[in-house]
Amino acid sequence: MSRKITFIIVIGLISLGVFWIIGSAKRKNISYDSTDELALANNSLINRFNQIEEKYSPPFGPIKLSNDEGYFLKLLPNGKEIYYYLPSSGQIKSVSISNLTSKDTLVSLIIAQIKPKFKKIIWAKDAKKIIASNDTEMIYYDLNSSFSKKLDSKTNDPVFLTEDKIVYLYFDDTTGEGEIRITNTGFENSKSIFKTRLRWDLGLINSRSLALSNGNSFFILDVETGNFSKILENKKDLSINPSPNGNGFAYSYLDEFGDIKLNYYVLQSKSGVSLENMSSQASACDWSADSLNIYCLENNNLKVININSGLAQNIKNGVLEVDVQNMILANFEDYLIFKNSRDQKLYSVYLGK
Repeated sequence: MSRKITFIIVIGLISLGVFWIIGSAKRKNISYDSTDELALANNSLINRFNQIEEKYSPPFGPIKLSNDEGYFLKLLPNGKEIYYYLPSSGQIKSVSISNLTSKDTLVSLIIAQIKPKFKKIIWAKDAKKIIASNDTEMIYYDLNSSFSKKLDSKTNDPVFLTEDKIVYLYFDDTTGEGEIRITNTGFENSKSIFKTRLRWDLGLINSRSLALSNGNSFFILDVETGNFSKILENKKDLSINPSPNGNGFAYSYLDEFGDIKLNYYVLQSKSGVSLENMSSQASACDWSADSLNIYCLENNNLKVININSGLAQNIKNGVLEVDVQNMILANFEDYLIFKNSRDQKLYSVYLGK
């Protein structure tokens, strides 16, 4: 073979080797760059997703729920709606609280029409029946059937014991005699379960126990046996707030120095738990659904108190620059619903759950 041919073959092999090396390098670079770009893309998506999460911030202050003046708020058992009463028109309306984070428009629905200018509404647990009253009359309403009945003028402080039973004080001011009666929801039949000469304020502890108070003392009446038990006495400005499970109640009173004291009373053990340095009235508190915690307003601050330990924790400080009335805790304890007495309208506050 001539030197010329040999030289050409050698040059060719060298060229092939160079091309192979360059190609391998490119393939390696392509593989590395692709992986790197994919990683960068994934990181970018993750970062963008995280940024989206970080950008969402729940509302801090009160959010208006209605353009109406709402009184006597009632949370429905489904936990998704609030019923309220408009004294000016007599309408009972509903507002949804199922999606408070995106309340773009305020929408309320008319549920029923009753008389206007009532000063008190007593709700049945299912919110299907009410007893409304003012200075001159008291009327029972079945909101589903539109049935109504004006009650005897001697009827005082009715309480829905169950969905179909009502307990009330029947008192004759002329004779000074009264009795506590139990009746069906139509007030068609009633029977006396307790004779009395005192005008008690009635309340419900559970489906069997009725609370009787006169502002300074507190008793419990067993509506099945008629047993009458003294629980508290000589407590000035006494206020009672029973727990949902009926095992006890929060109560507040004024001590000898005029300071408000808040406590919890356990019915079974007949013992009390002092709730940590709280100066909230029991009426300014609302229970968690499991009856383990109670939320109270104190100087425009919202606190949650564990009833077993008595320890309190701040939830919202200085946020509630409103006059809160008729406070209701949403079922998931993530929102507080209330009426602001400055404008009489409904609001909610996010609790950060």
